[in-house]
Amino acid sequence: MVFIEDYDINVGRHLTQGVDVWLNNPRRPLEASGTSGQKVVLNGGLNLSVLDGWWAEAFDGMNGFAIGNGRTHSDMNIHDTRDGEDLMRVLRTKSSRFITSATVTAFHAVGSSA
Repeated sequence: MVFIEDYDINVGRHLTQGVDVWLNNPRRPLEASGTSGQKVVLNGGLNLSVLDGWWAEAFDGMNGFAIGNGRTHSDMNIHDTRDGEDLMRVLRTKSSRFITSATVTAFHAVGSSA
């Protein structure tokens, strides 16, 4: 995983064209619109996101991955802990089979140039 500083529309355009799995994890119910996730779908990628915004409507269990089941908690520490545990479970058990060796190679190349 990579954190991108100064993310803007131009950076997003390049990223959505070359990603296998797009991670989007805002706090529910604060998803603005989810257009980056929609662009990923149009470029052949899969989404890994909280069930909020458009992904709550589009996710069907076959077209990507969900973080949690859409539940919220008034205590943000509990909320974040649940989402974090759900995210790690999905990464360990489900989405890793879609990450290709080419993606791993590209990730290492980007990481080593820093």
